[in-house]
Amino acid sequence: MIIFDRLIIIARMQIHFKPILLSKISYLHLFIRLIIFSTLFIFLFYLNIFFYWMQFGEGASSASEYHPIAIIVYDIYPLVIFSALCIFLAFKNYKVQEYGYVKTYAIIIITIIVLYVLRNTILTDLFSS
Repeated sequence: MIIFDRLIIIARMQIHFKPILLSKISYLHLFIRLIIFSTLFIFLFYLNIFFYWMQFGEGASSASEYHPIAIIVYDIYPLVIFSALCIFLAFKNYKVQEYGYVKTYAIIIITIIVLYVLRNTILTDLFSS
């Protein structure tokens, strides 16, 4: 019941975007958080490969079977975990009225989502000969 009560409180919370947009951000905080969260995201993405290997094995047995649901789940879960963490930290800072940090987490979420969407293009261009 406590979880549902907290969800109702979050749903009723009115977010005013004007103080967030007018707040100043610390670029040092932004770059440190961006490096930390990018490293976390890359770690989760590589952990994804390990979990897939643990579940389906290696070699011809895993390559011969196509697992569309598992591929979708394992492809999306690093982004979901990362976004949930950033949104949690943004709401936590919004409640204590530290709008600069909220803006920082919003910039980090947008940056990582854009890089995630363009990851195949970036990797193809980076490693093509």
